[in-house]
Amino acid sequence: SIDRALETLWKCPEEYRHWEWGHLLYLCHQEAASFQAHNTNLTATIFSPDGRWVGTHDAAGLAKVWDWEAEQVVISFGSSSNRASWITFRPSGGQLAAILGTNGVCIWATTNWTTGVERPDPAGTATTTKVRRLR
Repeated sequence: SIDRALETLWKCPEEYRHWEWGHLLYLCHQEAASFQAHNTNLTATIFSPDGRWVGTHDAAGLAKVWDWEAEQVVISFGSSSNRASWITFRPSGGQLAAILGTNGVCIWATTNWTTGVERPDPAGTATTTKVRRLR
């Protein structure tokens, strides 16, 4: 098991910890997920408070929410004509909020990813300064 291998590696005296030791340690830490999130540069990456969801946002205005364990997109929104400009999870969990182009602020329930609240912004001027902190 990985735990047993790590235990053995850490018992190794420091004078014997050369590049091979470091490589074996690296191989024991391959559990971090790595996946192709977007086709353009990411501008934001956020984690939900419980660590289940990962929100990503790119320079083209596309935002995605990923199931961290499954490494799959659960919801995607925004486009070049209706840009997502900001995303955040509610600190106590359960909701995701985003500023989405001319739609203003949209809020999704993380239990089923339905849009529960939309606060229209007909002027298309929504910014992070107009968003109340979610509690």
